[in-house]
Amino acid sequence: MSQKKRKIKSRIFLITMTSLIVMWGLVFSFPSDYLNFAIAASDDEDDKEKEEEAEEIEDDVENLEDDLEKALKEKAVKEQEKLLISNELWAIRKNITVVEADIEETGNEIKKLEREIVEAIDEIALKKKLMGAILRQINRTNRELQLIAYGKESGLSEYFSIVDGLENMEGKLSTLIVEVRQKKEDLEKQRIKQKEGLALHDDQKELLEYQKNKKGWVLSQKQQAINEDASEIGQIQAKISKMKSEISKLLGKGYDASDIKSAVKYASKKTGVRRDFLMGMLVVESNLGRFTGGCNYKESRMSDYRKTIFKQICKEVDRNYKKMKVSCPPSNYKGTGGAMGVQQFMSDTWLGYKDRISEKTGNYPPDPWNLTDGVMAMAIKLGNDGATKKSGEWRAASRYLGTCHTKTTEFYCRDVLYWADNYEKVLN
Repeated sequence: MSQKKRKIKSRIFLITMTSLIVMWGLVFSFPSDYLNFAIAASDDEDDKEKEEEAEEIEDDVENLEDDLEKALKEKAVKEQEKLLISNELWAIRKNITVVEADIEETGNEIKKLEREIVEAIDEIALKKKLMGAILRQINRTNRELQLIAYGKESGLSEYFSIVDGLENMEGKLSTLIVEVRQKKEDLEKQRIKQKEGLALHDDQKELLEYQKNKKGWVLSQKQQAINEDASEIGQIQAKISKMKSEISKLLGKGYDASDIKSAVKYASKKTGVRRDFLMGMLVVESNLGRFTGGCNYKESRMSDYRKTIFKQICKEVDRNYKKMKVSCPPSNYKGTGGAMGVQQFMSDTWLGYKDRISEKTGNYPPDPWNLTDGVMAMAIKLGNDGATKKSGEWRAASRYLGTCHTKTTEFYCRDVLYWADNYEKVLN
């Protein structure tokens, strides 16, 4: 028989026995002590059942926490793998940049060689043209020499000198043509070599592009796996929070203050932060909870990172993120809005204190717009920053605002300490 069925049978038995005792008491005038004993026994049995049920839930919570730890470790491993892949991808992209620079340089070198080859071809053509002109002149001169030789010998030496000069020039031009042709051949060999190098660079780039695309795909798959792990972790955390809330309700551990003074009293008792100081902080931050924000999440201009966390928080506490009011962007200094609740925490700050708030209030998950959770969040942060001692309150207040060296901070801290002594003026 299951434990649940045993509980039901036990409860039926107790109800039956209680009814019989009442009837017997009416008929036989049993003393009231017997009836009180039966009722007390029933209450004790209820408490015992609640404790047993809470223990069962705690066992489930422990199992889920084991699953959570495992999921967190797996996610951490995948994030490390993602980092390695990202580094490899960065190295590939860097190599592609180097190869592209080599391709550009080689391409420019090929273009330069091609220009020089064209210039060499033009030079050869020009020198051939000059050589042709010289050869024609030599032929004319030779014919003239033959005519002169038939008539007279005067002037022959001059003609021979001209012919020798032309032939000498022809020889030099021939040599130059040979040299230019050799230069052209050398340039063409260099161009072939450069083109081979260019083809090699193109192959390298193609391989690197393939590696880049492959690594990019692996990276996207790894990120998808991380996102799935994050989703699973979120679901497990939500289940744990819900179960802890059920345990708190069963055992009566949860606390929900009815007013600001009760919330402050409770938070002060749990954290050791002075009540009056908490009241002073609450006057300055949210006018004792009367004004916790006048903007929605879009108007606040909060960052995308904080916006994501804000939506997650609202989902956990079953609130519509589009309708929840947060602080507006400041008008007297640079910054964004987005602070939540009486404590005026940004979403990422709240996330950092979330578990500790639940430990103190017994509310799983804690709600930024809940008075008890909000005041507790403020008290925990102030206590962390030294406000458990009166001498540390100024420093804690300045750190709550976020800086320690401006006139704005000094005014803020003085304001907090003033209202710590005078909050009664605005309490009602």
